[in-house]
Amino acid sequence: MVLTVDDMLGEILEYLDRTGKAANTLLIFTSDHGTEMGAHGMPPWRKTMPHVESMRVPFVARLPGVLPAGGTRDTLVAPVDLFPTLCGLCGIPVPRTVEGTT
Repeated sequence: MVLTVDDMLGEILEYLDRTGKAANTLLIFTSDHGTEMGAHGMPPWRKTMPHVESMRVPFVARLPGVLPAGGTRDTLVAPVDLFPTLCGLCGIPVPRTVEGTT
């Protein structure tokens, strides 16, 4: 049986509901840009062209009472911004040495 992303996220959300942890758990799901798996006739290790497969990376965040449910954004998200954003959500000051933004 092959699990899809929807299946995996569904299992995690079901577990959080079942254990009473859903209301105060920050859930983040993301991925890297992958290798495009040779989709454009190039070897998978050569990332020379910015095709859609390497630019459209999933990023899902859920924190009841803080992040509105069902919302979508058309905003560029970069991995460098993840740590300062998590600091902001947790009420922790972002270290001065961190380059990303919240």
